[in-house]
Amino acid sequence: MARSQEERNPGPFTEAFRLLHGYAGSPAPRDVERRTGVSATTIEGWLKEGRAPRTEKVAVGVLNLLLHSPKRGNIPSEMRELDFYLERLRQQKSLRPPPRTVSQDAKPTTAVTTPLAGVEPAPPAAPAAPEAEPPPDTPQRPRRRTLAVAIVLTLLLTGGVWGAVQFLPVGGDDDKATPPKDPSARGATEPLTFVSDAPGWECGDAVVVPRSVGTAGLAPGPRPADGVSASDTGVGFTVQGVEGRTVTLLGLTVDVVSKKDPVQGTRVPAVCQGDPPNRNLAVNLDERTPRVVKADAREGDGGSASDTGWPYTVSGSDPEHFVLTPTSLDHDVTFTLLLQWASNGKRGHLRVDDQGRPFRTTAVRRAIPLCLNSTTTRLLPAPDGEPCAS
Repeated sequence: MARSQEERNPGPFTEAFRLLHGYAGSPAPRDVERRTGVSATTIEGWLKEGRAPRTEKVAVGVLNLLLHSPKRGNIPSEMRELDFYLERLRQQKSLRPPPRTVSQDAKPTTAVTTPLAGVEPAPPAAPAAPEAEPPPDTPQRPRRRTLAVAIVLTLLLTGGVWGAVQFLPVGGDDDKATPPKDPSARGATEPLTFVSDAPGWECGDAVVVPRSVGTAGLAPGPRPADGVSASDTGVGFTVQGVEGRTVTLLGLTVDVVSKKDPVQGTRVPAVCQGDPPNRNLAVNLDERTPRVVKADAREGDGGSASDTGWPYTVSGSDPEHFVLTPTSLDHDVTFTLLLQWASNGKRGHLRVDDQGRPFRTTAVRRAIPLCLNSTTTRLLPAPDGEPCAS
């Protein structure tokens, strides 16, 4: 009964997730597992059984995959933001039943007995006699089932649907369901963590803004709010061990989420200043299977002279800071990273993203380049489309 009631009254996250899954083309749970690391059993639980993700971090990777699917144009505009689903997840996990709406014509739920004319009321019922002990060969029905069903019915009649569904087992001890283990729950099994940098804006970085700047140019300043990271702009993140553990980092791979035509507009570069030391990496996103490789030091970065490459070792007091330079000549690409690690005889991977969203970089072939003019100290379009002098 609990299962069928849950299907008729899904929680707000369950309803939203099922709709998003359909708009995204109903990808198979196994395919979602391959792309996000969240098990297919867990995905099926969210879709078919109305289960809620254990943490928001577990849900974010799956939601971003669906929100950035090739069929995302089908998703209604009001359902395209990640917060839309996280808010409904918080509502569903609070297990609060929706407020009841009582109309003026609603009748009281307490039955009132009116004696019929000419009929004497029945005398009060005598106390029930103790139950007779059943014969030894008669199987006894577990009383727990009877009590649980009675409580479920009471809660349903008084509006407590969620309490009945979520907390009360209908069967005996054999009917207990164990929630599937989710290996991707960050912090549950992984001995390390990461923090993404703010969007890159150091020497050599640039963005493409979807607009024209004009002949007056643009004064150098902070990263434009509407800019999309241009090809060759760094993606930075810091990795460290947790709870005093030492972890060996074995490598990094790229998981491309989507590809489309590059942004059309204007390429705006960052003005060069001194940069902190980094572990510099690079990846060509136009390759069929993008591969992360060690990169030369960027201008102003003095931290790569002694860099020997993978593996690196991190701990709680000795982190590493990586800057990956993604490149694309043809596409607007979103992607996440998978960091392989080993610690205490165990191996795993940590998904690295841009604070809950995929990283994004675009080719600049459809963008007008701006260059720093040494005379006016402003960013101006390059003459006749020529590349910048430096």
